[in-house]
Amino acid sequence: METRIMYIECKTGPHAGSALIGRVTFNRTGRSLQYGDQVFRRIVGGGAKSNYIEEGTGAEYWISGCKRRGGDRLHGSHAPIDIDEDVRTEYWRDIRKVQSMPRNTPNQSLQATAGRFAALLKIMKTHPLHSTLASASGA
Repeated sequence: METRIMYIECKTGPHAGSALIGRVTFNRTGRSLQYGDQVFRRIVGGGAKSNYIEEGTGAEYWISGCKRRGGDRLHGSHAPIDIDEDVRTEYWRDIRKVQSMPRNTPNQSLQATAGRFAALLKIMKTHPLHSTLASASGA
C-alpha cells in the first residue's frame, strides 16, 4: 500500500484546529487512508472546510499534501503544527528542501514560529510597560 507524508488538521469537535504532519497509508482504491489507528474516508464531493471524515468519531478533517514553502493550514493560521518524529527529517529534507533541520523549531513549522515571534514583538511594543522600560533605560 502507498504511504505519503501528509498534513492533517481536525476541523470539528474538541480538537478543532489541532494539526500535524505525519505518514498516512492509502487503501487499495485511494478512497480512504489510515493514520495510526484512525481511518479516514474521503467526503464525496468534498466539504467546504473538510475533505475527510474519521470513521470512528465522525469528526471532519482537512488532509492534504505538504507544501514546500510551509503554510499548510487551510486558511493561513500561524498556529503550531506538530511533525511526527518518524517523518521529521524526511519532511525537512525532501518536502521543504532544507539541508539541515532547523535547531530552534524541532516540532513546528518555521512559518508558524515566525508568525508567533512577530505577534509577540507587536504585543511587546504596544504594551504600556514597554514605554516605561524604554524611557528608564534611556532608549
